[in-house]
Amino acid sequence: MFTDFGAPKVIGGEFNVLSIDVYKQIIGQQNMPMGATVSILLLIPAIISFIVTKKIEKNQNSYITSKSIPYKVKTNKLRDSILGGVVGIIAFGIIAVMLTVILSSLISVWPYDLRLTLEHFSMKNSIDGIKPFINSIKMSLLTAILGTSFVFLFAYLNEKTEKAPYLKSFGYFLSTLPMALPGLVLGIAYVLFFNKLEFNFMDTIYIKNLFNGLYGTLLIMVICNIVHFFSVAFITATTAIKKVDKELDMVAKSMGINSVSILKNVTIPLCLPAVLENFMYFFLNSMVTISALVFIYTASSKVAAISIVQLDDKGSTAQAAALAVLILVTNILVKVIYEFIKNRLEKRTNFN
Repeated sequence: MFTDFGAPKVIGGEFNVLSIDVYKQIIGQQNMPMGATVSILLLIPAIISFIVTKKIEKNQNSYITSKSIPYKVKTNKLRDSILGGVVGIIAFGIIAVMLTVILSSLISVWPYDLRLTLEHFSMKNSIDGIKPFINSIKMSLLTAILGTSFVFLFAYLNEKTEKAPYLKSFGYFLSTLPMALPGLVLGIAYVLFFNKLEFNFMDTIYIKNLFNGLYGTLLIMVICNIVHFFSVAFITATTAIKKVDKELDMVAKSMGINSVSILKNVTIPLCLPAVLENFMYFFLNSMVTISALVFIYTASSKVAAISIVQLDDKGSTAQAAALAVLILVTNILVKVIYEFIKNRLEKRTNFN
């Protein structure tokens, strides 16, 4: 929440936070050095919390033994009623927010003309039309496909690096590092790196930036999203790979089966639920992210989440709500498909 951009931008009003200040410095005043400096302030608390979390995780011990038995919660009507009421209030608050957005997208002119309409979904008054939503679908699909594939392959190679423990530890550190990087910091880093035509060292050495061609394309946004959401997906993939019995690899190798065949025919099928979960994770988060992309999009690569903020700034709240509903429906649909496939896999596994 410390580095969140979307919510403070839309409902923050005159209340200024660091994430909005970074945006104003870079987009509003074109003051890149000051924006980068302020972003360091965003980075410091994130790194501190990351280090503290890792320290706590190292000190955690497992006390489960062969004598341990599952903890069973006893029925208590008073306690259950109170906690059920608290959960109900929280659930009502979440549902109320969603219903408000849906109603805002369906009402002609709130609160003057309460007739229901689908006109706002046509995006007639928007310069970009429906294109940002299509861009979001493309970007999210590419992020999910490429991100899931790369993360799983990297996690597999890192987990199988047993002869070089230091290299394995370094790979794990690099993979969990993006968890400590705010999206705004990533976006600024990408602007500073990819926007340069060449790098100048001491006014004597000039090196052409071979990656400059990526700037302003959908691909750079895909890469940024993969890096942004890499850590959680990596941990999910690593956990799944660790559950695969190492004896399967040993038996396969003793039979002369190469590593590629083991990965294709043994590891991936056994880890398929984790692969699907990572696909869903990359897709859903790419559809709604703003902070990492707000500095690297162009007019042709604008996505729906950013368009929502801009529509709200212009006072087109109904159209912004309509675009938000499209994202919500898309994400729910992807979630339903994921649950359906996961249940089919579980039934097939249990049957076998």
